[in-house]
Amino acid sequence: EECCAFLEKRLKELNEEKRRLVSYHQEQAVNCVLANVTYERLADHGPKLGPITRRHPLVTRYFTFPFNAATLEVEEEMMHQPDKACCFLAHNGWVMGDDPLRNFAEP
Repeated sequence: EECCAFLEKRLKELNEEKRRLVSYHQEQAVNCVLANVTYERLADHGPKLGPITRRHPLVTRYFTFPFNAATLEVEEEMMHQPDKACCFLAHNGWVMGDDPLRNFAEP
C-alpha cells in the first residue's frame, strides 16, 4: 500500500507539472494572437488592416506555401508528401517577442 500511495502521489505531481506547462503554452498562444490582432488592426504603428477578410484574416498563416488554398485536411496531406512538403515554409514572424535568430523548429 505504501508503494501504491507513493506512486499515486508522484503521478499526481507529474500530471500537475504537465498541466501547468500546457496552461502556460495556451496562455502564450492567446497572448500572441491578441498581440498580433492589436498590432495589425489597432496599433498606431501597425498597418491597420481594417475588416477581417479572406485576404486579411484575423491571424496570419503559420505556413507559407506556393499552392492554391485548400482545406486543412488537404494541406496536412500535402505536408506528408516529400515533393510538396519541401515547399512548406513555417515562419514565426507573428510570434511577438520571439527571437528571430532562434531556430524555432528545433526542440
